[in-house]
Amino acid sequence: MSRSTIAPTVPPPFPRHLAVLILLCMGCAFAGNHVAARVAFDDGAGVLLAILMRSGGTLLVLAMLVLWQKQSLRLPPGAWRWQLLLGLLITAQSLCLYSAVARVPVALALLVANVFPILLALLTWAMGGPRPSARTAMLMGLILVGLVFVLDVPGRLANAGSVGPDWWLGVTLAFCAASVSPVRCGSPTTNCLRCAVRRAVC
Repeated sequence: MSRSTIAPTVPPPFPRHLAVLILLCMGCAFAGNHVAARVAFDDGAGVLLAILMRSGGTLLVLAMLVLWQKQSLRLPPGAWRWQLLLGLLITAQSLCLYSAVARVPVALALLVANVFPILLALLTWAMGGPRPSARTAMLMGLILVGLVFVLDVPGRLANAGSVGPDWWLGVTLAFCAASVSPVRCGSPTTNCLRCAVRRAVC
């Protein structure tokens, strides 16, 4: 006698055209929020105000999605400490990145901050994960060489007077934001959130 199995309730995925539209809107939002923050900084706004507005907007959108899909807010057992750690890491990353945007051009801050995939690959390898392939290592090296030219490191080293303390501080803060991202991406709560988003839009 076969035993009937009850499949878990899974929210239906969005239609493909709607999923693509959501991803495009997310890309535009990610591209525009730091530019908008720099405009606000130039107009006298503070870093903490910018972080508060960004976090508040994110909370509002996520709350609407959760209510719309009627998902439970209950976390898996043992996930509360990871949730707290994730919140602290996101706060540190936002503070570092927005402080960098306030001191150096937006494009420069984002280029430095987006080296986090390289750091994530190296951290994964250091913790016993798969070793980056030769092709991956070549691409990472190419990215780093490009970053050196974007930062104009040779020219700035040759003319130390052209580099102010704000430039070095801004680049350092952007790199700190990049260093936080690999740890944040590897937390169990982030993996659960990533799976939920993938399930919703894929």
